[in-house]
Amino acid sequence: MNNSLKHLYLRAGFSLSPWDFEKEKGNSIHAAIEKLFGDAWNFSDLKLDRELHSPKYYAGGMMGQMSQEQRKELTKQSIVDEKEMNLRWIEMMAGENSGLREKMTLFWHGHFACTEPISLYALMLNNTIRKNALGNFGDMLIAVAKEPAMLRFLNNQQNKKQSPNENFAREVMELFTIGRGNYTEDDIKNGARAFTGWTTDEDGNFIKRPFQHDAGVKTFMGHTGNFDGEDIMKIILSKKGTANFIAAKAYKYFVNQENPDPEIIARLGQKFYESDYEISVLMREIFASDWFYDPKNMGNRIKSPIEFIVGLKRDFKIEFDNPEVVLGLQKILGQVLFHPPNVSGWAGGRNWIDSSSLLYRMRVPESIFCTSEMDVSVKGDATDNAMMAEAGKKVLKVMKSTADLDYYNERYRNKSAEEMVDDLSMTLLAPGVQNIDKTLIADFARSHSTDNVRSAIMLITSLPEYQLS
Repeated sequence: MNNSLKHLYLRAGFSLSPWDFEKEKGNSIHAAIEKLFGDAWNFSDLKLDRELHSPKYYAGGMMGQMSQEQRKELTKQSIVDEKEMNLRWIEMMAGENSGLREKMTLFWHGHFACTEPISLYALMLNNTIRKNALGNFGDMLIAVAKEPAMLRFLNNQQNKKQSPNENFAREVMELFTIGRGNYTEDDIKNGARAFTGWTTDEDGNFIKRPFQHDAGVKTFMGHTGNFDGEDIMKIILSKKGTANFIAAKAYKYFVNQENPDPEIIARLGQKFYESDYEISVLMREIFASDWFYDPKNMGNRIKSPIEFIVGLKRDFKIEFDNPEVVLGLQKILGQVLFHPPNVSGWAGGRNWIDSSSLLYRMRVPESIFCTSEMDVSVKGDATDNAMMAEAGKKVLKVMKSTADLDYYNERYRNKSAEEMVDDLSMTLLAPGVQNIDKTLIADFARSHSTDNVRSAIMLITSLPEYQLS
C-alpha cells in the first residue's frame, strides 16, 4: 500500500480500507486531496428521527411549571436523545465519503468544547460546526459564539451591564482564538462588557438585549470605541497571533503533537492570515506539503478513542447487536462525544493512553472478533450523566457484533500465512510502525486454520502499533 496515500487518509479521515485503496491506488496525492475536498462538500446535518423538545418545554421545567413526574420524563427523554445523537454521529464518521468533513467536525468539536444538557442546543451547535468546518474561521467563530449551547455553557446569560460576567470573553480569547499571553486582564473586562446582553429568546434564537448591553466606550487590544461582541471578535481576528494559534493547533492535531516545528507553524499561520482565515486553504497547505509526508510525521500520533472505534467500524464493517456498546467503549477509553472533560477539550496525544485504557484498547478486537467477555467496571463522577454511567457499567460484558470479513477472506484465499500477515500489516497499520513480529502472527494464524484470516486480523488490531496513525 502506498505509504503517503495511507498516511493522508488516516490523518484527513479515519482510515483507507483495502477495498477503497484498490480504487484510489492509481491516484496522485494531489488527486487524492482533491477527492477528499470534493467529497467534503457533500454532507448532511446530524439528524434524529424525531423533533427534539423545544427550549420552551425545558423552560417550563426550569421555572417550576412542570410536575416532578414531568421533569423526570423530560430527563429520561434527554438521555435517549443524547444516546441517539452520539450513535448517529459515529455512523456518519464511519460512512463512505465522509472522512474529511467529519474529521474536521471532530477537530472543531474539541476546539469549541461544550457540554449542553438540552439536546436540541447540543445538536444545533454540532451542525453549526459541521457547516463551517472547512469554511471561514471568522464566520464559524461568530456563529459558534451565538449558539445557545455556548452562551449557556460559558455563562453569558448572566453577563449584564449591571454585573458583567467575564467567563465568555475570557474563553473566546484563551481557548478559541489567540491564546494566553496575548491579551490583558483589561481586555477581558472590556471584552466582557462588549458581550453583555448576548443571549437567546425563549425559542433558542440568538438575540441582543439592549437594556442589558453596556453601550459605553471600551478600550480593547489598543482599539477604542463603542464595541459589541462582533467588533471584539473582528479585532481579535485582525491579530496575526490568532492565525498562528489556530495554525499551531491544526498542526499538532493533524501532523505532530509531540514535536511541532515552529518554523512551519509560522509559515502556516502567515498563509492562514493572508487567506483571511479560510480553513480549506490552511488544510490544503498541510496535506499538500512535502513535510506532511516526512517519515518523522508518520505513525507518530495516538488515535483518539473515537478514531479507534470509527476506524474499526470502517475497516471491518462492524455492527454491534447492542449499539450502546459504542457508548460504553467511549466511556472506558476516555472520549465521549458531546462530553468534553472541560472547556479546554481533550488534551490528546499521550494523554489518551494510561495503563488501563491501553489494556482495554488491546482487548477490544478480541472481544469483537471472538465475541469474548470484556467485563469492566467504570466509576462515574460528578460530571457523568445517567446515560454514560449506565453505558459504562453494563453494556460491555459481551460485545456481540458482526464483522464483514468477506473481502479479506477472498483476498487471502490462496495466500500463505506469511503473505497474508505481510499484506495485513501494511493494510491495517500506519506507515512507519509496520516492523512487527510477523512470524509470531503467522504462526498464530496457522494454529487457527479454520479461521486464520480472522485470527490474524484480531492479533494485528490488538497490537499497540494499531493504536497509532
